[in-house]
Amino acid sequence: MAKWNKIVITNAGYQLSAATLAGNTIRYTRAQTTDKDMSGLTSEQLKEITKLESVVQDLPLGTVSVQDDHTVNVPIKVMNSDLQEDYLLYGIAIFAKIEGGEEILYGIATSVNPDLIPAQNGSTVVGTTFKVKLHVGDAANVTIVVSPDGSVSNEELESILSNYVLKTNIDEMIPDTLTDSTKAEHITGPWDFEKVPTVNDADVATKNDLKNYIDKDSLLIGGRNYFLNSDFSKGLDNWLGDLWKIDSTTFHGDGVVTATPTKAAVTGENSINQDFMSAISNQTVIVSFWAKASVTGANFHLEAHGGYSKTDLRLTKDWKRYSYKLTLGDTGRVYIIAVDAGTQYWLSEPQIELGDFSTDYSPNPDDNILPENVLTADNIADSLPSDLVYSDKDVTVSGQFTFDKAPKLSNGATLSTSDDAQKLVDQIADLKGQIDAQMKWVTISQADYDTTKANGALDSGTAYLIY
Repeated sequence: MAKWNKIVITNAGYQLSAATLAGNTIRYTRAQTTDKDMSGLTSEQLKEITKLESVVQDLPLGTVSVQDDHTVNVPIKVMNSDLQEDYLLYGIAIFAKIEGGEEILYGIATSVNPDLIPAQNGSTVVGTTFKVKLHVGDAANVTIVVSPDGSVSNEELESILSNYVLKTNIDEMIPDTLTDSTKAEHITGPWDFEKVPTVNDADVATKNDLKNYIDKDSLLIGGRNYFLNSDFSKGLDNWLGDLWKIDSTTFHGDGVVTATPTKAAVTGENSINQDFMSAISNQTVIVSFWAKASVTGANFHLEAHGGYSKTDLRLTKDWKRYSYKLTLGDTGRVYIIAVDAGTQYWLSEPQIELGDFSTDYSPNPDDNILPENVLTADNIADSLPSDLVYSDKDVTVSGQFTFDKAPKLSNGATLSTSDDAQKLVDQIADLKGQIDAQMKWVTISQADYDTTKANGALDSGTAYLIY
């Protein structure tokens, strides 16, 4: 009986086997027999063989089946059909190839005590079936098993059918919890992902990712819009920028402004902005707005006054909301600039808010605090009555003033009322009556009084009324 050595995988066979680790598929194609004695060759010499010498027969393979993850069964039937002469079967070579690649000599089995394969005499066909078990990628564990039976064994049949199921059993084998990736599913159990799932090509963040990304102590979310008249309901009140005009259209029910620069510039002349923004000066803000342009790719520019921070962006022909973080200077002013000459720009719902994240648009709450007829700094002077008394001007009073307390002059003297004056007159008249009862009154000129006094002739009992 023949004695066979272990099959040797050639160097080319090893490379082909390694290719399966990269997802490539090996197809075993055919076998060849030889009458050349190769039993004396070492395994290293056999590995170098790429072409079998003294080929006697070129044979098809039987049905190749998978035994387990690393073993395949390759049946080879060596028959004497059309064989003209007897020969000693010293070796069998198996050929294989990667799908779409070139065929190579995969492995060689040699015999120390070869079988005799007789020539076909008459109509009788005889032969031997070899069941070759190949351990892909590891020659030390590959063996060849010879079976004299030319039929398919139960073991072979079970191996072939092990990868197939009956059509009637498919429904039973599919679990009820199987998920259809094309349909919406409600997941009730925990799913563990070896790789981060994606949504529209963007990685999904875990809770830990968000915790690591967000510094809760420094997180600031604003929400108050510091732009006044940001819905342009009052035209361009509060806004600066001669280039920008109110557009006839609206967006989300709010006003729209538009501009078409006559020259390309990243300067204030092409900007729209607001002054008196000191409430947010020297702070980090989020500036957001809806915008579009007549040309896709139109240049648009944001810049904090003083150049503390700036950003460039490109607009599309469709309305889109943009949001950028800026660090402001001392004035708190931000320039929104239309850059390209000849391109028309549209802007709506601008918003500037403190913090690190943009919130949904809302107008400045101060826009709705005062009624429409409230006096402003611009019209308050014109709204005052013409006969209003100013404290720093000379005034002729035609009406009657009533004071709860007596008014005072700037030198501190208190003004007297008519009642005070009448009391004083009455007191003087009473005092005069008392004096008349006790003294003589003489009316005298100042000159006569001075002469009489000089002569020492004044009477101590006489009251002199000098005129």
